[in-house]
Order: sequence, then structure tokens, then C-alpha cells
Amino acid sequence: MPSSLTYPGLYIEETPSPVRTIVAVPTAVAGFVGRAKRGPVNVPIRIHNFTDFERSFGGLWNQSELGYAVQQYFLNGGADAYIVRTAQAATLSAPPVTYKLATPTGNLFLSAKTPGTWSKDLFFTVDYNTRIPLQADEFIDISRTTPFARQSMTEDDVTDLTPGARQAALKRFRTLRHDGLFAPPSRQGTVVLPGFDGGGEWGGAAVDREAGVIYVNGSDVPWIAAMREVAPVAPHAGAPRTGEQVYATACAGCHGLDRRGNDRAPSLLGIGGRLSPTQLYEVINRGRGFMPSWTSARRGTCVTCSLVLGSTSPPPTAAPLTAAIVGLLIGWAV
Repeated sequence: MPSSLTYPGLYIEETPSPVRTIVAVPTAVAGFVGRAKRGPVNVPIRIHNFTDFERSFGGLWNQSELGYAVQQYFLNGGADAYIVRTAQAATLSAPPVTYKLATPTGNLFLSAKTPGTWSKDLFFTVDYNTRIPLQADEFIDISRTTPFARQSMTEDDVTDLTPGARQAALKRFRTLRHDGLFAPPSRQGTVVLPGFDGGGEWGGAAVDREAGVIYVNGSDVPWIAAMREVAPVAPHAGAPRTGEQVYATACAGCHGLDRRGNDRAPSLLGIGGRLSPTQLYEVINRGRGFMPSWTSARRGTCVTCSLVLGSTSPPPTAAPLTAAIVGLLIGWAV
């Protein structure tokens, strides 16, 4: 993106070259076409070893040389190949082998995934000796279950601890937006339920292994999400502040009084060797990462400072507060 031209000076903008590098195409990729015991038909499948071939196409088969060729390819150093399985028209037109299993809730049908006679050798077993066998009437229809935590509230849910408390809560509730789950924040305030720390709290779950039950703590606490205008900051009417005073007020909360940083705030020690004065102005005015912009809220602050660094001075449009902080960080006399 082009630079923001905020003051006279020399700007450098790097643009990507229109010449695109030609990406090298691998040439050691083999292709095999032939009959296989099983697998998708007329679809190229990429494999990287013979185990992949066995998994997708059934491995060696005495009715086709495809499997043996693929095996020799990987035994002799091959690492990448595409396999296309072909089949006779009779194989493709034959209906897939299907098995039917009667269950308490109806019939379960199992069909072969790909065509071929290989599916005739399939077998399956059903293990009814489960830890907690369920009967037909014990299955749970999750589409009809109630949510784990409340997702909305009405006036009937407002506190009735005392008549006065209920009237006060109703008065506040009627000014809020309560459209249900996923309603966005609003100027008048939106009821968020479950709240930001509500619903299921998996950090405190416990399991009863013998009964096969998991217990989850639930917080049923609504929140109010409201949008507010950014309050304008009145211009500083007192005596001009030094860079150290500005830093202690605006920066030390994150970067620390010793400027060593903490948590997500980086160390500012030696920042003058890593960033130029112009770059520091940009970071403070525009923000970066978790750091907000200080331009709109602080530009009108009345701060005067004398910056001495050879013949260099801050840009004419720089906010006095920003100039004070930059002067402090890079060693200007303030």
C-alpha cells in the first residue's frame, strides 16, 4: 500500500517486480495405468509409497501386472506416483455387493465403496457386548434436546428477590436489546446469554468412569454488550509536560517504568537503534499489534519540548505528545 504522506520529506515505496519466477516442476513423478483389485476407477490417485497403493488399490493381484510394477518402482527409489485404475465394462456395470443387517431401529445396509469382485470376500461382525447396551427406546434424538445453557431471557426471568429489585431490573431490561443468541452489541445494550464467561465451563469438568457420565459446570449469568462513542480528551491546560511525564502516564502501564516491557508489550530499551524517529512516530500515531493509536485521543494535548539531535527535528505535523515520547525514547534532550 502507498505511504501516508503526512509531512514533507523523502518517501520510498517498494513495489513487487512484474517478473514472476518460474517454479520448478518435479520430473521424478511416475504414472501407472492398469487393472487393480479395488479402488476408484478412471480417477488419478497420488501415492507416495507402496503402502498407499495397498490401502487404496488392494496391493499385489495375480490377474494384473500393475501392482508388481508399482512395487518395483518404490523398491528402486521411487517416491511419487499417480495411479489410474481401469476396469472392464462388466465390472463397472455390475451392482455393488450389499449386505443387510437387521437392527432394533431398522435395517442397516453396507455396500462396497468401489466396483469389483473384491467385495465378495468382505465380512463383518457385530459386537453387542458393549459396556452400556441401548435399546431402541433409549436412543437420544439430539435435535429435540434443550441447550445446555440458556440462550435467551424474558421479563419472567428477571429477579424477584424483592419488589424493588424486580422493578429496577425490569426498567433496565426494557431498555436493552434481547433478540436471542448471536445478537450483536448495540448502543442501547444487548443481552448476551450465555455471557462471555457463561455456558459450559470445560475447565472444571469431572467424569464418573463407572457410570459413564461427565459433569460440566454451567454458568447462567447474562452480560450486557454495549457500544459507546470514544470520549474526546480535553486538551491539557496545565504546564507543558516532559517526555518522562508523558511516558509515565501513557506508556508505562504496558512497557513498564523501566521500559523493559512485559507480557505482550516489547522492551523499549535501545529502541532508537532499531527504529528511526519517523518509524517511531508512525507506530505511536497508527498503533501496532496490541498497541492502540494515540493520534486521535492525544493530538490536541498541549505539550512543548525542545528536541535536539543535530539538525533533526520532528515533522511539523507531529503531535506534541508524540514528539515528547519519541524524544524520550531515542535520547533527545527534552
